Amino acid sequence: TVTTFELTAKLLENNAEDLFAALNAAPALTTVTVASDVAGYQSVGGVLYTADWEMAVVPSAMTEFVIPKQLPEIGYDAFRDNTSLVTVSCEARGESDPDLEIASGAFSGATSLKTVTLPGKVTYINYSAFYGCSALTTLNLPYLTADDSLEYDILENFLNITVKSTINGAKQSTISVNS
Repeated sequence: TVTTFELTAKLLENNAEDLFAALNAAPALTTVTVASDVAGYQSVGGVLYTADWEMAVVPSAMTEFVIPKQLPEIGYDAFRDNTSLVTVSCEARGESDPDLEIASGAFSGATSLKTVTLPGKVTYINYSAFYGCSALTTLNLPYLTADDSLEYDILENFLNITVKSTINGAKQSTISVNS
């Protein structure tokens, strides 16, 4: 059972797409690292990214995901059906860092996901980003502004979820949805 994998230049000589598909499907994979001889890829927090910050391999057995401040988007179905993921957080973003968008289905079916904390510069969360995350109870968005687009329809998918945010510079407010 493979839990960690190091990407080398020799491995990239073959079809990288097939390799990445196999790694994304590896059920016990928790970490991908990049050897020093590899150009064009980087590993942060065990996830493999291209030089342009596109997610190439997301280990299916990782339990915690820390969103790098350089990442502009968590892409379509990035963590789909990842039943190991429990927490998601984000590095603090400065003015020069990109806004973060969370695409359709990004975490859909992540049934063990309990807490998501996204401090600052989250400008868009698609309504189906957290679809089927049955264990999710807290979505913390401390710097969400009225200009940002959080499709509150995402809340229809959850029971007992709390959304925390700051709207227009006001103190942190909490929106609870209970059935």
